[in-house]
Amino acid sequence: MSTPNSTYSGISINATNAESKAFFNILTEVLDSISIAVGFIVIISVVLIRLYRPALGRTITVRLSGWIALADILVCSIQIIYIHGNDLFTDVSPLALGFVLTSLQTSSLFFVYLTVCIAINLHLTILTSKYRNVADKIDPWMVPVSFIWANVTTIPFHIWFQAEWNPQIGGFVKTPAWAAPYYMWASQYVWQLLGELYCACVIVMVLVKLYNMRKYQEKQSSAQNRNQIESADQHGRSSKRITFVMLRIVWYPVIPIITQTWLIVMNSIPPPHNITWININNIMSALQGVLNGIVFCLNPATYALWQEWRNKSEVPFSPRASKNARHSFDDGATWVKLQEPAMSTVSENYEMYKPNKPGIPSDW
Repeated sequence: MSTPNSTYSGISINATNAESKAFFNILTEVLDSISIAVGFIVIISVVLIRLYRPALGRTITVRLSGWIALADILVCSIQIIYIHGNDLFTDVSPLALGFVLTSLQTSSLFFVYLTVCIAINLHLTILTSKYRNVADKIDPWMVPVSFIWANVTTIPFHIWFQAEWNPQIGGFVKTPAWAAPYYMWASQYVWQLLGELYCACVIVMVLVKLYNMRKYQEKQSSAQNRNQIESADQHGRSSKRITFVMLRIVWYPVIPIITQTWLIVMNSIPPPHNITWININNIMSALQGVLNGIVFCLNPATYALWQEWRNKSEVPFSPRASKNARHSFDDGATWVKLQEPAMSTVSENYEMYKPNKPGIPSDW
């Protein structure tokens, strides 16, 4: 927001120049619309993957990608409504205003919590592999708990504080004004910040773990294949495969860090010095769906389907055959094994990275 007692800027911009405000409103509305379209594409893709390639669709990143896309659609849709707040909210009851604001905050937190779920799964399955059974047990509860907790952390505060629309700043304010900062921190900022910090910690720890695994694999391959001509080729394929997994793992938790942090920064700087941060927050918030769509395209499940389609002349696609895990591309894929239920030891996890493992496309 552009005033200390405002609660959530959403997409509104209190620029000193009317043309600047109109420009950023149009820009962010276009980006929101693109994010909504990308979200629908991701949801349709996830449904098709789960129907025709269940071995790929059962991984947590694929399943949660659909729910993350839904959260993006909700956030961007409400933000488009927010842009036209001066036309829509001037004569609206406080109850209706509270509902809109609650929906915006709940959708944003729902997205953050879903991403935290991916980070938790990575923590339990990669960083502490002995707790993989715990990851399997909590897996069915991740989406409903994320949704319920997003509502629990926001709705009570909307009952205690009344929302009003301020046309001068183009945003919501909460009364009493002195309580607005406490309201925002308790209902949203604290949970966003905790989620982002946890995601950042998991990202660093996973990268360190995978780096160590990669070095171990190179050392083992060097010792075992010292006299083999194909050794260099095998090392290259193994390194490429591990790097691919690292990219998939890292980018999901990165998105909330680069898109949601600006809201806290923006509201921590007094106006009018926060105009730049308001613009950055609005653009990054509107880009959230697009960024998640890009990450979904980087997902190895999407890559595997692309490889299968590209090589369909050599490997004809059949929904029936795809359900046979023995002949599926994903059967031996590193990224699937990292997410599948298993009681494997660390040494067994290293075996995933063996070059020329059956079921992995040769160019991974």
